[in-house]
Amino acid sequence: MKSIKTRKFILLSSIAVLALVYVMQLLFTGRSTVKSYKIEKEITAIEIESPSGKNRIEREDGKWFLSDARYPVSENRASEFVNAVKEIKVLGKASSSSDMDRYGLSEGSLVQVKAYCGHELVRSISVGKNSSTGNQCYIMLEGKSDILLAQGALANTFSSSADDIRSKSVYKISDTDVTGASVVFDSTNYAVVKNVSGEGELTVSTWSLAGSDEKIDSSKVSAWIKSVSNLLVDSWKEDSFVPDESQLKCTVVLKTSDREITVKIYSAKDEEQMLASCSETRWAFMIPKYVGERFFKDLSDLK
Repeated sequence: MKSIKTRKFILLSSIAVLALVYVMQLLFTGRSTVKSYKIEKEITAIEIESPSGKNRIEREDGKWFLSDARYPVSENRASEFVNAVKEIKVLGKASSSSDMDRYGLSEGSLVQVKAYCGHELVRSISVGKNSSTGNQCYIMLEGKSDILLAQGALANTFSSSADDIRSKSVYKISDTDVTGASVVFDSTNYAVVKNVSGEGELTVSTWSLAGSDEKIDSSKVSAWIKSVSNLLVDSWKEDSFVPDESQLKCTVVLKTSDREITVKIYSAKDEEQMLASCSETRWAFMIPKYVGERFFKDLSDLK
């Protein structure tokens, strides 16, 4: 009995030693199955073509734009696309080109991604479906026939509609930069101006009602200005859509030292979705009720 226990101990010890030796070999030889394909050149344009359509984004003066209409692109989405094409990490070969359907790489399923530096094509990826884990994706790289397993859910990254890619931002300003504002809706019509006194750390800002000695609460005005200093859309209207000015319900103007932003609301205050336009963009848009209500600011709320 003692001999059997000794043999088991020796066997388990040997397995442990061999496992330790294998781990040490991995650590010291730097063995890795991941192969990285990097692009050193600057990406200036990316084309994404899927069965549902084709989108192209281009960078100009440090900003990204979508299609010939020059829609501003979400900075986060642009960065996501650029990072995805600049470095592809391949975990290994999954199959040959005979299994296209199985991996979502058939003609009617794949997403074709091309990246450019100027007019030079620097990357071409055929993106199939994600793996069962959802953390990898099957791809074909640079027009080659091998089906590769790449790191990252690239199918999710590049399965984006134009509306997904397009920026939802109308404007974003610092509320502390606003020097004045006016509000017009129904029988309400007033303007507030910022008064600054002192210098440096002793600077004090207060708000007053333009053309009136009536007192208002500066903290309430500041809070309201902050609530309307960043405007995001729910959705954009069609390019050809022009709001009917006869339906205008509310106009708010925000002034800074170098800008004057005009927001117009064409929907009643109680509507769930409000139609709006802004001097910062040529496209009309829809905003949620809770956002639109911020612009219908009663003077009594500032006292």
